[in-house]
Amino acid sequence: MALAGPEIGMDCLQIQLFNRLQLFYRGEPLKFNAPAKTEALFAYLLIHRDRRVARDTLAFALWPDESEEKARANLRRHIQLLQRTLPPNPPKPWIVSERGEVQWNPQSEYRLDVSDFERLSAVADGAGAAIEGY
Repeated sequence: MALAGPEIGMDCLQIQLFNRLQLFYRGEPLKFNAPAKTEALFAYLLIHRDRRVARDTLAFALWPDESEEKARANLRRHIQLLQRTLPPNPPKPWIVSERGEVQWNPQSEYRLDVSDFERLSAVADGAGAAIEGY
C-alpha cells in the first residue's frame, strides 16, 4: 500500500495530478522538466500504482502508432527521463522494473492527491472532504 495518507509529512514527494501536474519535494515546488509523453508515463504509473504493468502494454498504450521496437525504445527512453527528472530517492527508487514489468514503487514515500481523494471518498463521512480537496 502506498504511503499516501495524512501521516506522510512535507519530507516526501507530493504529487498533484488533478487540474495539472504539480510536484513538491521537501515542501518546495519541483519543476517537472520533461516531455509530454514522460508526463503521460508518470501519470499512467501513478494511476496504476497498485500493480505492475507489462512493458509492452505501457509502450503500446503510449505509442500505439509506432512499431513494436520503436514503442519499446521510446518507453525505455522516457522511463530514464522520468527517473532523471524526479529527485534522488535512495535507497528506494521511485520506479521499479523487473521481469518485463514496470511499477511506481509502493515503498517510496510520496503523497498523491488521487490517493487522498480515493481514500476520503471511500468512507461515508469523507465524501465532502474529498470533493473539497478536488
